[in-house]
Amino acid sequence: MKRMIGIIAAIALLVAAMVTPIDLSGIVVGPFLMLAFGAGASWWAAFHVAEHTSDREMYAGILAGIAAGAGAVAGVLLMFAASASIVALVPRLNMALAQFVSHGGVLIGMLLALTDFIFAVSGGFLGLVVYERKHPMWHMHR
Repeated sequence: MKRMIGIIAAIALLVAAMVTPIDLSGIVVGPFLMLAFGAGASWWAAFHVAEHTSDREMYAGILAGIAAGAGAVAGVLLMFAASASIVALVPRLNMALAQFVSHGGVLIGMLLALTDFIFAVSGGFLGLVVYERKHPMWHMHR
């Protein structure tokens, strides 16, 4: 299960790093994609664990959602660090970045990372709800 959680976090990191700068008509795509990713990861983890063990589906789903959120935060931070490194090489962009950062650029980056984390973890819980409806985890206790 540790390997599965690591894979989920790594994929979330890559997805978040690639989609964070994308917006469609003023709507930032990253958080919504991370919501879907967290839901899918949670459902997949619960389903995978249910095939191999008995009562750990919820635990696996929650961990998958949290791993997706942690990967999303790392991806956003990686994207901002890579962008800053590239911008530092070009003097004109460097001046623009300095002005942007002085006007709250770092705060915006942190808020994007936090938003991606919250959406991914929320998606993880949504994935568990969907999984639970199709495969009741607590059927013995009801």
